[in-house]
Amino acid sequence: MDLTAKTKGVKEEVLAKLQEPKNILQNWKSQELGQLDGSLYYKISNVMAKDHCEKWIKIDKLILSDFGIYVINFIRKKGIIYGCDEDYCWINNHNGRVDEFPNPIYQNRRGINALKNLLIEYPHIHYHSMIAFLNKTELYIEAKPNTEICHVKNLVGIIRKTTEFNIAPEEKNRIYKKIRRQTTKYKIERQKIIEALIHRNRKRMLREIIKKSIKTE
Repeated sequence: MDLTAKTKGVKEEVLAKLQEPKNILQNWKSQELGQLDGSLYYKISNVMAKDHCEKWIKIDKLILSDFGIYVINFIRKKGIIYGCDEDYCWINNHNGRVDEFPNPIYQNRRGINALKNLLIEYPHIHYHSMIAFLNKTELYIEAKPNTEICHVKNLVGIIRKTTEFNIAPEEKNRIYKKIRRQTTKYKIERQKIIEALIHRNRKRMLREIIKKSIKTE
């Protein structure tokens, strides 16, 4: 058995998936947000940042702009959505099938807190929390005005409403690089974890092979 080749193949497959920046929603997200001026709005997907407890938090889509940072949570649910900003879970009714899903407002709060922890030297930044649903979804949600809940088709229009400058161009470039470095750091840590798991698995496979060879002697 070529154990090295086998484990190498597993490693390459796992790491390839880890490095993929896209997900099943990436295409339609990009189409909607592509209307924004790229010189004013920097669009970053799958951002990773650590909170004050050193726990990694994933942010679906982040827009770094001259007008602050927009933290966007895309919800791919169809049918009717019921929820309140203080509920632990929201309810989705799609063709009579009812299920629950985590409150996306809480998810955004965790993401914003992680960004504040990362960008602690920029206390003046305005963070805009946004939850975007598919256009045909019916929304029955009670939420405070500090979170914008909308359909995808209205997302760009709402973002453009904010015209008060909040971040200087030179600051925006530094912040962008810092966010990207943090996300890269996460990928490196994940890669090390996966490599360690593969190494342990390889040692276990070797022990099993040795045991089998001893029994057959």
